Amino acid sequence: MSLISTKNLTIATPSRTICRDLTLTIFPGEIWGILGPNGAGKTTFLHTLAHLFPAKSGEIWLKNSPIQQLSRKKIAQKIGLLFQSTNDFFPQTVEEFCLTGRFPHQSFFKKNSPQDAKMVT
Repeated sequence: MSLISTKNLTIATPSRTICRDLTLTIFPGEIWGILGPNGAGKTTFLHTLAHLFPAKSGEIWLKNSPIQQLSRKKIAQKIGLLFQSTNDFFPQTVEEFCLTGRFPHQSFFKKNSPQDAKMVT
């Protein structure tokens, strides 16, 4: 089963086309790199795969489910995205930062459990 796949994916901004008719499949254990000059659309491509930026056309599948049919919570439980730079309004430890990845797996306002702490150590 693939982790993520696309079929005929086209990504475009108002000023340029990032990719056209891209079909790819990524399987567990594979390592991929995305290369290109600044402004080429690498981040836009990743944001589109994470369903944060709309595709112009085509399909994105996450573990054999169309990503458009998944809730934001389900997508967040399967995809983690770290930004290259952040504004650190709230100082936190590395452990606290890693625990933010557990939010989609918890109910609203729930405290971190011992299991959550174990998963990030």
